[in-house]
Amino acid sequence: MLGRIKNSIAFRSGGMYEWFCTRLPNPDYKPGPDADFTFLSMTGRTHLEMLNQCLISLHNNWTKRPALILYSDGSLKPEDIQKKLSWWKGSLQVKSHEDILTWTKKSGSVGLNDFAHKEAVGRKLGCILKEAEKTTILWCDTDILWYKDLPYEPSNLPLIFKTSEDYQSAYDGYLSKESEALIAKPYINTGMVLLNNSLLDKAELSVYWEKIGNHPNHFTEQTFLAIASKLLGGEVWSMTEVACFQSDRFDLKPSFQKQPWVARHYVGPVRHLFWKDAFFNRTKLL
Repeated sequence: MLGRIKNSIAFRSGGMYEWFCTRLPNPDYKPGPDADFTFLSMTGRTHLEMLNQCLISLHNNWTKRPALILYSDGSLKPEDIQKKLSWWKGSLQVKSHEDILTWTKKSGSVGLNDFAHKEAVGRKLGCILKEAEKTTILWCDTDILWYKDLPYEPSNLPLIFKTSEDYQSAYDGYLSKESEALIAKPYINTGMVLLNNSLLDKAELSVYWEKIGNHPNHFTEQTFLAIASKLLGGEVWSMTEVACFQSDRFDLKPSFQKQPWVARHYVGPVRHLFWKDAFFNRTKLL
C-alpha cells in the first residue's frame, strides 16, 4: 500500500515540478567561447518548454556556446519559438518544417521524402541529414538535460558519427529484420547524434533508403541511424556518459547528484523525472 502511494507521488510530482520550472526566471545569458559544432533540434507547441529547460541546463553547465539551429515541427510559427527563447543571446536560427520537406524532395531519395512527409521522426531524420551536409551538428532531443560540458575534440575526419547507448532494443521491427548488425550490443539511441555528413552518398546504406518509407513508425529513424552507425563504424557514448534508463522511475530524489553523467535522456517511462531534475539542477536546493 505504502509502496503504491510512493510510486504515485513520484509519478504525479512531475506536473508540480513542471509548474515550478515554468515560474523560474530564464537565466541572464553569459557569453562563452564558440563550440566547434552546431546544436540542432526540433520543437513545437507540446515540447517547447522542455527545449527551453534543455537549453537552460546547457547554458548553466557548459563553458562553450554553440550556435543553435532549431526547426518548428509545424505546430508553431518559427517566430513563436524565437520569442520563447529570446533570452539566448548567442547565434539562433529558427526554421520551418517546410524547409525540411523541400530538402528531402530534392534529396533524390523517394523513401526519405516519403518518410519525412509521413512521420515527425522522418522530419527529424531529414533535419539531421540536411544540416550535417553543411557542418558538424549535435542533434539533441528536447527531453535531455545537461550536467557537464560535452567532451569534443575538433576533427578533420571525413565522417564524424556518434550516438548514445540505449538500455533496450527500441527498433523498428520491419527495418531491423533487414540488418543483422543490430543484434550486437550496444543498443543505439538517437536522442543525441553528432554528425558531419548527410550519409546520402554512403554505398553501405543504399538498400535502406527506399525501405524507410515503406512502413515507417516512431522507431524507424532510430533504427536507420543505428544501422548506419553499425555499418559505418560510428562511436557510441556509454551509459555513464549519457544516461538512458528507467529503473529509477519511482524515485523521489533528484537522479543526477553524484553521477558522472554529461547528460541524461529522459525517455517516455521517466519523462516525469525530467521536470524534477530540471528544477533541482537549476535551483541547487539539495
